[in-house]
Amino acid sequence: MYRLVWILGWAWLVLPLWTQPLSDGVFVLTDLMTRWHTGAVSDALSPSVVRTIQSGGVARQGALLHPTRRPARAVFTLELPRVDAGDRLVLTAWAGVDDNARRDDPQNPHDGVRVSLKVEDKSLVSVECREPGWQPLSADLTPFGGRTVKVAFEVDGLGNTNYDWAYIADARVLRLRERFATPARSPLPPEGVLEVRGTPGDRFELDAPQQKPIRATIPDSGVLWIAYAFHGARHATLTELQRESVTRVYRLQPRLRFAGVYARRALYAPNETAECVAVIENAGQGTWEGRLIVRVQALQEARLLDDAQLAEVLLPPGARHAVRFRVGLGAQPRLSVMLRSAAGNDGVIFNPTVSALPSSIPDEGSFVRQIGTAWVLQNEFLRLVLTPAFPKGYAARLYGKHAGGWTLLATTPTLAEAVLNAENAPPKPAVFLPESITPNGSRLSLVLQGTVGLVGRATLGYRLEGSRLECTARLTSTLDAHLYRFRFPDWRVGDGSFGERKDEALFPGLEYLLDEEPSSDTRFAAPPYHLRLSPHPYKVTVPVMAVRWRNWLVSMTWNPEAGWSGVLRVPNPMFASPNHFEWGAHHRFALWVPAIPKWADENAEQAREPFRLLKNDSVLLSATLVVRNDAEDVIQAIADYLRETGMPHPPAPQRTDLQALTLTVQGLLGNYDANLKAWRHTNTGPTFYDPQVALPLWVLGHRLYPEDSRRRVALQQVREAVSAQPRGNIGLELAFYIGGLPSVLQHWDGTMESVRKTQRADGSWGWNPETPRHAIFGKAGDTASGWTGQHAARIGQHARITLNPASRESLMRALNFLMRQRRPEGAQTWELPLHVPDLLAVPYAINAFLDAYQLTGESHYREWAERWALRGVPFVYLWSAPDRPIMRGATIPVFGVTWLNQQPWFGVAVQWNGLVYARALYRLAEQNPESPFDWRRLADTITLNAVQQQEWTSERYPAHEGMYPDAFSIVKGAEEYHWDLNPRLVAPCIAQRLRFAIEPQTVIARRGTRLVACTAPGLQSAEWEGERMVMEISTPVSGLPALHVYVAGLESVNAVRLNGQPLPQVNDIDKYLWELGEPSSGWQRLHGGLIIRVVNPPDRFTLEVE
Repeated sequence: MYRLVWILGWAWLVLPLWTQPLSDGVFVLTDLMTRWHTGAVSDALSPSVVRTIQSGGVARQGALLHPTRRPARAVFTLELPRVDAGDRLVLTAWAGVDDNARRDDPQNPHDGVRVSLKVEDKSLVSVECREPGWQPLSADLTPFGGRTVKVAFEVDGLGNTNYDWAYIADARVLRLRERFATPARSPLPPEGVLEVRGTPGDRFELDAPQQKPIRATIPDSGVLWIAYAFHGARHATLTELQRESVTRVYRLQPRLRFAGVYARRALYAPNETAECVAVIENAGQGTWEGRLIVRVQALQEARLLDDAQLAEVLLPPGARHAVRFRVGLGAQPRLSVMLRSAAGNDGVIFNPTVSALPSSIPDEGSFVRQIGTAWVLQNEFLRLVLTPAFPKGYAARLYGKHAGGWTLLATTPTLAEAVLNAENAPPKPAVFLPESITPNGSRLSLVLQGTVGLVGRATLGYRLEGSRLECTARLTSTLDAHLYRFRFPDWRVGDGSFGERKDEALFPGLEYLLDEEPSSDTRFAAPPYHLRLSPHPYKVTVPVMAVRWRNWLVSMTWNPEAGWSGVLRVPNPMFASPNHFEWGAHHRFALWVPAIPKWADENAEQAREPFRLLKNDSVLLSATLVVRNDAEDVIQAIADYLRETGMPHPPAPQRTDLQALTLTVQGLLGNYDANLKAWRHTNTGPTFYDPQVALPLWVLGHRLYPEDSRRRVALQQVREAVSAQPRGNIGLELAFYIGGLPSVLQHWDGTMESVRKTQRADGSWGWNPETPRHAIFGKAGDTASGWTGQHAARIGQHARITLNPASRESLMRALNFLMRQRRPEGAQTWELPLHVPDLLAVPYAINAFLDAYQLTGESHYREWAERWALRGVPFVYLWSAPDRPIMRGATIPVFGVTWLNQQPWFGVAVQWNGLVYARALYRLAEQNPESPFDWRRLADTITLNAVQQQEWTSERYPAHEGMYPDAFSIVKGAEEYHWDLNPRLVAPCIAQRLRFAIEPQTVIARRGTRLVACTAPGLQSAEWEGERMVMEISTPVSGLPALHVYVAGLESVNAVRLNGQPLPQVNDIDKYLWELGEPSSGWQRLHGGLIIRVVNPPDRFTLEVE
C-alpha cells in the first residue's frame, strides 16, 4: 500500500465550499501520562503505574498514588517554553479514587484523599475525593514560561489510608491560543478545553446525552480549565453556572485519514474477487460528524464491482469507519483509493497480492520440482507451492492432505521482508526477490537466494519432514546498515480456506481463545494491557502458536534460545487470531527482529531504534509449521511440541533438596503468632489456623534431626494451634497423623452434603458474584471449568476416600460436564473474570478425573486427566532466557488482568498456582507411569523454580526467610511488588522431590463389583489375599509418633494384625496423641469404616484386616 502522490488534484469531484481543517487552538506540550515513569515518586505504598482506571464509571488513563502515613508525591521537572502574547500555558488533570476501592469495610473505613497540584512547592489547587468520580485539576503555568520548574502531584490520606487507591489521570501541559477561543454557548462541542472564570466555590455541570456528567467547583484562584471529552456524543451542555461567570471554549478539531486499505485475503489468484476494506480513522482530538466520500478507481488489471461510497458518519477521536468494496482481479491489479472530507483528504495506491498457481500438480508422491514458474515441495502430508507474485517477489501456499484431497491451510504473500538501508540513509521497506532456487530431492528441501532491498542479501530454506515444514532465513548486509525489521516467516493461516473461523487458538502465556473470541481482546484485560499482537518475548511461556478449525490444527514453533545475531537471542513473535489488525480473514503467525524491548516497543511492527548490521554480518530466523488433520483440541499442539522437545529439565537452585526442605520449614516456623496460635499467610497477614501449614510442620518437623531445635518448635506450634481449634476442624490430612479422624470425617460428610445439594442437573455448579463489585466478572448463574472443577475435586476426594455413593454419583455428573469444556478458566473469581483462562482450574480437573479413575478403573478417565494436564502447560515457562535464571518452571496464573485494569499477569509468575498444579502432576505421574510425557519432571521444574524464588526472597529480606513472592515478574527479573507468602504449598512438592508424600495416599482394592478404599500416609499397596485385606505401608518419615489408617467399604471386621501381631480394639481413636498419655496401637469401627492407629510405626510394616 502506497500513499498517493497528488499531481492532478480532485478533478472528479468539485466541492468548493469544503476547506481543509481549521487549525487547533490547543497544543499538547507535555503528556505526563506517557512520561510518568520519569517522575520522582515518594512515600507511595504501591508502585505508581499508569493504567486504565474507572472512577464514577468513567475510564481514564491514570497513575496510582497510594499514600502512606505521609502524603504520596510524584514530582516532575518541566522545561516550559516562552509564550507569546495571547497564548497561555495551562496544566490540566483529573483526580479520583478507584471505583473498586472498598467502602464497605467497617473495620477499615475509607475516608477519601486530598489531591493537591503544586508548582515550585506552592499549592495552586487542591480537591478532596471522598466518593467515586473524577474531579478536575488545573493551574495557570503562564507566569513560569521560559523557566524550568518542578510540578508535583500530592495525595494526602486524610484521617487514614484505607483503600486510598487515588489516581492522577490525563495530566497534560497545554498551550492555548486565545484567538481560537469562542464563547461557551450551548450546545458546546463534545470535546474541548473549557475555561470558566467566576466566584470561587460556585458549582456547575458539563453534560452530554447518555454520558456521565462532569460536576466541578471553581477553585480559590477563580479560574478553572477542564479538558473534557464526551466520546460518541454530538454536543455538550453547560448548566448551573452563575450569570456573572465568564466562559469560553477551545475547540478540538478532527483529522480524517486512511488507517489503511486492506484486502480480506492475503493472497489471491488471477480472476478471483477480492473483498476489500478502506479504514478511515479520526486522528484528531475532536469529533467528526458529516459527509465523507471514498472513491476507488481501477488503474490496472482490476474491475471495480461496487460503486463509490458516500456516507454520513459520526467519528469520535480515535474511532474508525470501514468502507467495503469488491474488486475483480487480473494478474497485476492496481487501484487508487481516495478520501475527501472537510476534515482532511487522503489517498493510497492499493495493490492486492496476486499469484497464479501451476496448472497441474500430481496428487500423489513425494518430490520437489519446478512446474512452469512455480516450485512445488510435496510429501504424503504437506504440499508447499512457491509462485511469482504481483506486485513483487514470491508468495507461498501450504496445503494439507486429508481423505485423498488437498486443502489450502496457509499462505504468505511475501516470503520474507525487511526495513533497512545503509547507515544514516532513510529506512526503506523491501521484500525478498529470489535470484536462484535450488532443489534437493533427497531432503525434500528448497534453498532460495536473492536480494532484499539495495543492501541486503538473503538465503531462505524450506524443508518437509512428515507433517512439519521447517522454514529458515538468513539476512546478510552488503555494507554497514541499519535494520528496523526483518520478518520471517509470516504465515496467514486459514487464508483462502477456513478464513477467520476457529474452534480454538493458543499463544501460550498470552492467549487461549475459543470460537469467535479475538486475540488482543478487552474482555479479560482493559486497555492498554489488552494489546498482545507482538508482546515482550519474555511473556511467551511456550514457543508455540496454534489455531484449530474442525479437524485441522496448524501450529508454529521456534527456539527462543537460539541466537538471531551472534549472542543475541529471543526473536519477537507476532500473533493475531483473527488478523483484525489488517482486517484479514485469516490468522497471523510471524517472527521478527530486532528484539523487544532494546530496539523495539511492545506491539510495534518495527524497531524504534535501528539495529546496526555490519557488513557481512547476518540475522537468522527459523520456525517450523506443524500440521495435523485429525485434531480434536488445540492443546494437541502442545502435545506435539513436547513429543519433539521433551519436558524441560528443572532449574538448579543454590540449595539441595534437603536444604530446600529445611528452608521451607524455617519459612513456616517464622510466621507463627503465639498469641493467636495461628500462622501468617503472608508477611502482612492475615493470620489464621491453616491445616496446610500444620501438616508439613508436623511431618517435616519429624524429619529434622532430634538435636535441631526447630524440630521441637515445629511440633509445639502444631500442638498449640490444633488444641485451639474446634474438634473436627483441624484438617483431614493432619488427622491421619495426630488423631481426631472420626470428628473430621463426620464434619467432612456434612460439608460435602451441602456441596452436593447445590449441584445442577447438568453436573455443574452455578457461580454468583460475591459482591456487587464482582458483577463485572460474569453473569449470575453462569459457570466455568474452574468453578465447577473445584467443587468436583472436593467431591471426588470424598468419594474416593469414603466410597460415599452420593458423592460418587455427583462426581460422575460433574465429569460429564467437564468433558464438554475446552479451556481451563474461572478458578480465581475473587479478582478475575469467570471465563479468563486460568491455570488453577487444571489441577482441580486432574484430581477429579484421577479420583474417577481410581474409583472405576476405567482408563479413559486417566486420559482425560492427562488432557487437562496438557491444558496447564501453556501457563508454565518451558524455556529460559540467558539473563533470567528464575524463569524456567515459573507459572503464569491467568491470561488476564486483576479487576480488568489493575494488575496484569502477562509475564508475571504466581508460583503458588503452579505448586497446586505440580501436586496434581506428581499424582498423575504416579497413576500413569507409561505416559509419553514426563509429568514428574515438569512438576520438579515448577517446584525448583519456587525454591529459586524462596532463595531470592531470603537473600533480600532475611526476616522473610523461606517465604517467596506472591508475584515475580519474568520481564523485570524481580518481584512484581513486595508481598511474600509462607511456603505451605512448597512443602508437599519438596517432599515429592525427596520421593515421599506427606499427604495420605488412597488405594482402592476390587473384588468383583465390591470396592474397599484404604487411605493412610505412606500407603504403598492394598490387596485382597483370600478373605484378608493386606496393606503395605512405608512411613513417610522416621520417628513419627503414630499413623492412622482409614478403610471404607468393609462389611465386617474380625481382626486386625500389625506385622502378624493382633491389635486390640480401642475406643479413643478420636483423641489427639497428646491427649492420650501413653497412646497404644489399636483399631475401632467408626464412621461406616475401620480406623487403625499404629503407634511408633516402623519404617515399613504390613497391616492385615480379616
